[in-house]
Amino acid sequence: DDEDMLRDVLRRYGDTPLISRTGSGGFHLYYRHGGEDRKIRIDPNMPVDRLGGGVVAAPPSMGSKGAYRFIRGTLADLERLPFARADNIDGAVQDAVRRELVKAGGRNKALMEYLRGQARYVDDLEALVDVGFTYANETFDRTGGHPFTDSEVRAIAASVLDWTQRKIGEGQYFVGTGRYLQLSHD
Repeated sequence: DDEDMLRDVLRRYGDTPLISRTGSGGFHLYYRHGGEDRKIRIDPNMPVDRLGGGVVAAPPSMGSKGAYRFIRGTLADLERLPFARADNIDGAVQDAVRRELVKAGGRNKALMEYLRGQARYVDDLEALVDVGFTYANETFDRTGGHPFTDSEVRAIAASVLDWTQRKIGEGQYFVGTGRYLQLSHD
């Protein structure tokens, strides 16, 4: 059953806020691109393909067998897509490894990327700083040998808000990673 397979795929690769139903009744689950290559039949026992960095038919596209439609989320959720969990790695293990890697030197970049995806939804710098503190407290060890200080979180939030306001002022719609997405209204 397609619904059972959808649950299995979500369990294996992690949850996502954006899912569409294809015209033929299949599903597209959207994850942030992490550099993965395209792969047909990731697992020979499941009819699941990984698009990689390619082009996707997305709602409200009309295919030969019917219209594509979102069953969870909207295009606004593109900014908060998670990375898919790696093949055959338990989610808790992968999350622990990611935290260790971030702790080892990528904290600023990780916080900046997260805040870029959130900056459009806050009213001012203090609200973005609050989002930054919440993320930092939940994601990083802020008490260890080199603590992630409040002033670092504030400086990153200020930089992200400045960047966001500049890009919006230039009329560019952006996705949280700093890559740009052009949407046609035709």
